[in-house]
Amino acid sequence: MGSPYWNDGARGMFIGITRNTGNKELISAVIKSIAFQVEDVIRIIRKSWV
Repeated sequence: MGSPYWNDGARGMFIGITRNTGNKELISAVIKSIAFQVEDVIRIIRKSWV
């Protein structure tokens, strides 16, 4: 997405992984992170309209 924080040197990590963590939990974490990024963009758009 790149907005609002574009940093091509940024890295990511999963915290709290245990032996019971599987693909389902990792995919869920990725989807949630995308939702938070979209929320940030919407918040910035709303602030620019006011």
